[in-house]
Amino acid sequence: MGLSSFDKKGYKSKEKIQSQYEKKIKVFLDGRDESELTHKELDIFNRLQRAMELDPRYPEVYFGLEEESAIGITIADKLNLMTDSEFLISSYPYLWEDELTQKTICRIINPEAAELLGSIYKEDVPLKKLIKQYKELGLNYKLPIVLGENKQEEPKFADLVDLKHILMTGSTGSGKSMFEHTVISTLTSFFTPDELRLYLVDMKRVEFQSYEGLPYLLSLVSNGWVPDDVFIGLKWLIDEKNKRLEMVKEVSKIPYIIVIIDTFSDLICNSPIKFQDYMRELMDRAAEVKIHVIMCDSRPSPIDVFTPLIQGLFPTKICFKVSNIEDSKLIIGTEGGEKLKGYGDMLLLRINQQYPIRLQAPYISGEEVKKLLLDNKKNDLGEKKIVYKIPYAALPTYFKDQGFTDEEIKKLMSTAKKE
Repeated sequence: MGLSSFDKKGYKSKEKIQSQYEKKIKVFLDGRDESELTHKELDIFNRLQRAMELDPRYPEVYFGLEEESAIGITIADKLNLMTDSEFLISSYPYLWEDELTQKTICRIINPEAAELLGSIYKEDVPLKKLIKQYKELGLNYKLPIVLGENKQEEPKFADLVDLKHILMTGSTGSGKSMFEHTVISTLTSFFTPDELRLYLVDMKRVEFQSYEGLPYLLSLVSNGWVPDDVFIGLKWLIDEKNKRLEMVKEVSKIPYIIVIIDTFSDLICNSPIKFQDYMRELMDRAAEVKIHVIMCDSRPSPIDVFTPLIQGLFPTKICFKVSNIEDSKLIIGTEGGEKLKGYGDMLLLRINQQYPIRLQAPYISGEEVKKLLLDNKKNDLGEKKIVYKIPYAALPTYFKDQGFTDEEIKKLMSTAKKE
């Protein structure tokens, strides 16, 4: 149920809202004093009081839809109140799913009083601390990634095996790029290059430059590369996926391949049909054979970037701060992304969730990334041969098998690195 359909004409006055809720509170108390209420009833009573007062000091007002029948407040009442609140205290309303109770919540947020929430800022959620907490909790995910913390400052982790593939968006300064780095840092902290490989595509040529030489790399498509180079890599990944599907019994012995494509709009705008066909072929059953894709872009609209086909390929979606409601709805199906704070404030939507969960993504400094890279590059594991790179001498045959003409192969070979 969206909120955008509500007409902003004819807002009720603050006095009228207070009068209505005074009546509801009177009915709810039924002659009892506050001291006679149960803990749950007192909680409901306090929320009703806050809603009635619409006090700007309160940054959030919660309405559990499951509780409405007990106190005679209908969903329509709440949505009407939320639009009234938006007008009166410049707050914004939306529907939410409470991750603890799995119940739908209506919230009114007043950003002007957000400091009273003890808001989480990026430096307060260091990646190193969360990785330590993961180990202390004794979790045993197959492919662990650190999501961050919730409002209760509880650490949140996920198994990429369960998430399968992730589609992300977020404007400049939203924390999207930092989240990419924390995913890479987390995975390389838990796995050796024999167990996990990275295939990185950096169309902006700024995000992944520092990973050059990392022993985990299958390939880094970045500086000086063009879209055709990306399609060569995607063809190889499709071929690798098909080989793995034929040797299902041996899948447990082969490394994970994590494909991260940054700024994919450059690819889809350049060759929309070709790119979507390649991605569809690659991602069909890819997760079954330990290939997972994370793809992101800073501009989800227009629709020709985050197309229905692309969205349908990704069961997990993450929205960092975006510039408008339309972008938020496009990626997670609801508003809210445009009201995030930035700096890693994000909404996570899994395939089995009706509404997203809000989290603060972990923070990693540039110095920590450099240290991690230095440690990994010095590691003896980095001297091991990367099994899945295509030898230079084998490239002509590989290109021919993929349907390239002799002229195209000659051009490609002239740009390939000889090893």
